[in-house]
Amino acid sequence: MAKKFEFRLQSVLQIRQKLEDIRAIELKQAQMALKQEEEKLQMINTKKEEHFQKANLGETFLAPFSLKIQTSYTNQLNFLIENQNQSVQLAEKHVDEKRSILLKASQEKKIVEKLKEKKEEEFSRSMAQHEIIANSEIALRRINAGNWGIRQ
Repeated sequence: MAKKFEFRLQSVLQIRQKLEDIRAIELKQAQMALKQEEEKLQMINTKKEEHFQKANLGETFLAPFSLKIQTSYTNQLNFLIENQNQSVQLAEKHVDEKRSILLKASQEKKIVEKLKEKKEEEFSRSMAQHEIIANSEIALRRINAGNWGIRQ
């Protein structure tokens, strides 16, 4: 019966695979958080655009008090946009970090996979060599048994 290939580091490979899966999930979560931050920024920018469109259409009264409120609201929106830009940049940095962590985990898994492939090839070659030797021995025995049976 032929031996079956058994990779001694299979548990390490499985752990590395699970770690890579976890890192991929973390990256996806970071990307979703980035998308949410970008959507918030887009929403604030939309509010600002709507405010300026209303102001340009003359829908708002231009009394000094009203102008002061509009300016205050515009400043508040600008402040929110600035803060949200910082949040987006932070989320982008977080995504980049998670991406590099995933890349490292993938590389570590690939190393063990390559080692497994190399060991499988070595095992296959070794088994083929053993089979050749075994077949040669059988052939020699048959030849020798045949020679012993013939006496001249």
